[in-house]
Amino acid sequence: MSHLSNYLKLQGIRPPRTWVRTREFRAKIWRRLFPGTTFVAATGSFGKTTATQLLARMLRTQGRTYFRTDFNEPHNIWDNLLRAKPWRIRYFVQEVSGHKPGSVSRCVAALRPSIGIVTAISGDHRKAFGGSEATALEKSALVRSLPGSGLAVLNADDPLVAAMAAGSPCRVVRFGSNADADLRLIGARSRWPERLTVEVEYKGERFEVKTQLVGEHWAVSVMAALLTALEMGVSRSDCLSALEDARPAYNRMSVHRTPQGGWCVLDAYKSSYYGIEVCLQFLAQSSAPRKTVLFGTVSDYTGSSKSHYYNVARMALAVADRVIFTGRNAERVRRLATGEFAGRLFTAERPADALRMIEENAVPDELIYVKATRVDKLAQLLAPRRESISETSILRSS
Repeated sequence: MSHLSNYLKLQGIRPPRTWVRTREFRAKIWRRLFPGTTFVAATGSFGKTTATQLLARMLRTQGRTYFRTDFNEPHNIWDNLLRAKPWRIRYFVQEVSGHKPGSVSRCVAALRPSIGIVTAISGDHRKAFGGSEATALEKSALVRSLPGSGLAVLNADDPLVAAMAAGSPCRVVRFGSNADADLRLIGARSRWPERLTVEVEYKGERFEVKTQLVGEHWAVSVMAALLTALEMGVSRSDCLSALEDARPAYNRMSVHRTPQGGWCVLDAYKSSYYGIEVCLQFLAQSSAPRKTVLFGTVSDYTGSSKSHYYNVARMALAVADRVIFTGRNAERVRRLATGEFAGRLFTAERPADALRMIEENAVPDELIYVKATRVDKLAQLLAPRRESISETSILRSS
């Protein structure tokens, strides 16, 4: 940290020794050395990782871009700032976590972004906040922190996100199907094996956006990133080219070929109960010889765990040919597996047994959707990380 030490001396700053040792203090001082860098922060209950990655892909066409996803809690962001080299970076794009009260405020205090994106609000982190309204209040800290010269990019279709415009000190632009949206959604289609295509309207012109993503629900992330890039001055042609080539973020419905000749859609980073139904919709529109869903842990719900697991099993069986639950909670659907859904619903306490079940009964071009949380560690078993794009990267300008 010699650069930081020299800066402190030049500024005549003599902080207490204990302060110098804290990452937060050092990061806030180091942040002052980014005069030519545009900082962008993205938050929301879902879609923020993909929006961050896609925006970085588009901004790289204009200059060197540093982006971070997953490493999105306050202490991570301090480290991200300290690792970055301000004299080499034009854009700094950071995903911001709002997993508990005060986390967004602490993130933006260090990052001090001039552009903020809020994708959507749902029921995740229910135990921390108690409901969607409290979650929205936490996420809105990003919008309230923006400077008067900044830009807030909000989801017009989500009432809780749209309401954040009232607390914004800066210009606000909106995306969504709402008629008043600056980037208006005309339609979205994603019918496996085809990837997501989104038709939008911007400044009176309609055009299609082709992607490598799976599932119509990713239209939120695509539009959030696209509108931000367009408002930042990236040309439409550069945006469309970058989006068409970008692959899904690893473990966020990333696509992997299985050794048995099937396809695995890996979505095992988090598994909020309130988002599962939306994610399963892509299976209903998919064309495959057989559709299989593998579940691990289901999270973010209150009340009876058995009833929630029953509901998840029924939702999956409505769109898939067979459903497998694994892990310590698999026993919660055992009665259904041996009753009305025998032959279609299966349980396996150990993930290795569940994988063996899939491998031994493989069908060519079978579509396997995996929904779990990080604690289940299914991603490491099913698809090595080297197969997908890294979540942390410095992208050179073309």
